[in-house]
Amino acid sequence: MNCASEHSQLNTQFTDKYSRKTKKINVLLKLLFDEKIA
Repeated sequence: MNCASEHSQLNTQFTDKYSRKTKKINVLLKLLFDEKIA
């Protein structure tokens, strides 16, 4: 059962990193989009 908890911990770390990157990309896309509209 220890292996499963280790796996979920890694999964959480990966999700955190991924969501942070996605947020950054979304912000950059929004900035580009706003500049094109303006």
